[in-house]
Amino acid sequence: MDYETPKNQMHSPRIYVERTLALIKPDAIHQAEEIEDIILRSGFTILQPIPMGEAAKDYLGRFVSPTLLSGLTELCKQKPVDPFTWLADWLVRHNPNKPQIFDGATGEEAA
Repeated sequence: MDYETPKNQMHSPRIYVERTLALIKPDAIHQAEEIEDIILRSGFTILQPIPMGEAAKDYLGRFVSPTLLSGLTELCKQKPVDPFTWLADWLVRHNPNKPQIFDGATGEEAA
């Protein structure tokens, strides 16, 4: 049997890329550089500088609050038995920053 044919070759694994918002609590702000170093040494990449003060307020207002406020509003309307799980599921479904997943097919192959 010829295992080298394209039918029998394993597909490349899909790579899922996620962005995570990390916040430094106000009582630890004096350790911001140390926290950044730990993040980098752990193999993560910081895509944007960590916003502080007014920049943090602006970031939350632009990227976090609109989606979270919509979710909390819907949570109040629905009144689910398990509000934490319901909100977590809602946020996953309504994430405006869903990553694009590439399945390996080019436009020509997919057509």
